Amino acid sequence: MSYSIFDDILGEISQDVLIQLTNDSYTVITADMIQLAISAGNLSALTPDEVLAANFAAATINKVLERSSAQVDGYCSNLYDVPFDTVTSFLRSLDLDIVIYNLFSRRENVPENRLTRYKNAVKCLEGIARGDIQLGATKTAAPQKGQTVAVSPAMEEIFTMDRLKNY
Repeated sequence: MSYSIFDDILGEISQDVLIQLTNDSYTVITADMIQLAISAGNLSALTPDEVLAANFAAATINKVLERSSAQVDGYCSNLYDVPFDTVTSFLRSLDLDIVIYNLFSRRENVPENRLTRYKNAVKCLEGIARGDIQLGATKTAAPQKGQTVAVSPAMEEIFTMDRLKNY
């Protein structure tokens, strides 16, 4: 489950920049073409090259969205049930900063402000993982007092001092 969506990305960066970050071909495509590919819309009006480029860009965006949400889940899973059913604007903003950083990192130069925002997002996620920042979401259930915990017996030691003394 992705915490950010295509429209969130377009709210942060321009369509032209998004296309530069996701279009690895020389075929001219638009953000509308990418949106159609993401939503599995009708691409029949496009040329085969445009379809290929739009599908590749859409796949790139989807991969980056999933990767960033997995990173968020990784930090939060120690204390919270993930994936989150309800995504707060705070969590979405952290995820979006990671998404945009990962899009820029596909190219040579990540702008300084995007690197800073990424580092700040990771610091916030580390705070969430430590419990310093509360999300207001359902926390992972801890064992309750009086619950029975099953413990399996330990395996017999193979190399004891008595068995090794003759060697």
